[in-house]
Amino acid sequence: MRRRWPNLLFLEGADPKVKECHGGGYWGESPTDPWTPEMFKLVQMGPTLAFDYQVYTADLLSDKSVIAGRDHWIYEYDTQAHRTLHGFFPRGPPRESSNVILQYISREEVNVKEIVDIISTGTIPRNWRVCVGVAKEREMKKRKARFFGKMTLEMRLYQVATENNIKNIFKFIPHQTMTKSEDGLMKRLIKMANSPDNEEGCHVFISIDFSSWCTSFRWEGVTPLMEELDRLVGLKGVFSFTQMFPLISVLLFQDRFNPPGKERMGTP
Repeated sequence: MRRRWPNLLFLEGADPKVKECHGGGYWGESPTDPWTPEMFKLVQMGPTLAFDYQVYTADLLSDKSVIAGRDHWIYEYDTQAHRTLHGFFPRGPPRESSNVILQYISREEVNVKEIVDIISTGTIPRNWRVCVGVAKEREMKKRKARFFGKMTLEMRLYQVATENNIKNIFKFIPHQTMTKSEDGLMKRLIKMANSPDNEEGCHVFISIDFSSWCTSFRWEGVTPLMEELDRLVGLKGVFSFTQMFPLISVLLFQDRFNPPGKERMGTP
């Protein structure tokens, strides 16, 4: 896909210049006549890349623990504390290991494509819809600890697979450096700094560090971009499910001695 257009769908009223350049296989923008985002308002991505279902074990095992399922939420808390606060011991399914390695090797088959296909239908199993916020770095930040989300193995596999595919797509975006190695980043900066003086236009170096940037993501803002990524790989409801997941899940924070009460149906 390098130096060529992806497959595009031009809706009625799409910008004729973009359409012409796409048909001719060239990029017609120049520094003196820059293109604007509005020119792509009626343009949609078409299937261009294949979704990579390969999950690299090292990425999966970067988290030490998972939750076996939504019905296993009671094991995130102290059962005696539940009895003290709510008057009874909580009951649930037999306890399973929360170790991600043991969960991974205990499965007869780990089929990432099957998981992605289920998510693309929009019918997510109830037992997958849980996320536990676990505080880390508490020794250094007692009152401002960061949290990581502990999910089921299935949702962790989905997360790793989509992150890996986004990384593959980002390689085609020259303006970002998040997917570059330290050596690759250094070579790129040197190349930009040594650009010929007679080259049309100029380079501007911008270093941006967003504070808690990801906590500002919202479904309304992120989903349109994610839908384009879905179209790019020929899928539906996979990348765009990213921000929907917490909205349909039980969200818990692990405070072992302050468990929520257990309802009759088993939900917290």
